[in-house]
Amino acid sequence: MGLFTSVYIFFLFRCAKIHIKGDIVLTIINYLCNDKKNV
Repeated sequence: MGLFTSVYIFFLFRCAKIHIKGDIVLTIINYLCNDKKNV
């Protein structure tokens, strides 16, 4: 049970990190696209 919980938390954390990285990339892309539209 403890091992399963640890693995579950590990995958949750890993997915969260990927999610955060993805959000940062999307934010940068949106910023660049908005920048081009303004110019």
